Amino acid sequence: MSTQRLSKRLMQQIQCSRSEAERYILAGFVQVDGQAIDLPQHEVADQQQVTLAPNAKLIDIEPMTLLANQVEADLFLNKDNHWTQDTSNQPILNAHFMRLKKSLPLPANCTGLQVFSQDWRTQRKLNDDAQRLEQEFILTTEQTDFALAVIQKQSVFAHAKISWQNEWHIRLAMKKPPQDIVALLTKLGLKLTDAKRIRIGGISLGKVPDNQWRYMRFNERF
Repeated sequence: MSTQRLSKRLMQQIQCSRSEAERYILAGFVQVDGQAIDLPQHEVADQQQVTLAPNAKLIDIEPMTLLANQVEADLFLNKDNHWTQDTSNQPILNAHFMRLKKSLPLPANCTGLQVFSQDWRTQRKLNDDAQRLEQEFILTTEQTDFALAVIQKQSVFAHAKISWQNEWHIRLAMKKPPQDIVALLTKLGLKLTDAKRIRIGGISLGKVPDNQWRYMRFNERF
């Protein structure tokens, strides 16, 4: 049984260029046997039916930024771990997972908000303004009587906002958090079971579950 790339099959079928065929496919306008396929390299057999949606347009797919609640070090973003309660109403396309770059990496031994972006403007913002963007962490500890003044006396945390959120959680917000922030806090005697970044500038992680992601909405700003 012979097969060929979906993009090549569509080229031949509707007499268009390769780039046009790929744009139709990446935008989700092409179906194979009634199922939407947005991978140009998808192999189709001769007997399979390829159809182009009647409302198909040659559109450019906007670069996306994905916000993940990263717990696993080797987190791989795909359709399966998209947060089902994402309110962006953005159709999920395989094109959104191509050429993603991690921006403003999490400090060592921290979990939480990690930004993956295709948008050069977002990447530049997080790179150029990294020193000016406040980052917020929730620190989990069983030391309910730990004196926060011990932390605030250290020069690296002199301008940080530190307070008890509840009995087990400390809120720490600061600009330019050190990459070894957990190690520094441990040296000060604070025993942590988790250190989660929940906000960068004006972007909050929200209720995204562990190792799932949501789209950054177009009205959100760092």
